[in-house]
Amino acid sequence: MYIARMSLFHPPEGFPPHLVAFWPLVWVQLRLLGAAVRATYGKDATYRWSITPNGRVFLTCIHFRL
Repeated sequence: MYIARMSLFHPPEGFPPHLVAFWPLVWVQLRLLGAAVRATYGKDATYRWSITPNGRVFLTCIHFRL
């Protein structure tokens, strides 16, 4: 299974081209979202995110173990 690599200066494959200039701001949103998910559901929780055409990041699903 291939996991897309992304970093502060490298957006993932398939990222909308019109938002590449704003990628650092999106990256910060993702880090905050990940911190909130871990604080609420624990470190084993995995989540999926998506992005609106305007650059807003949102959760699409959360998987966690009880």
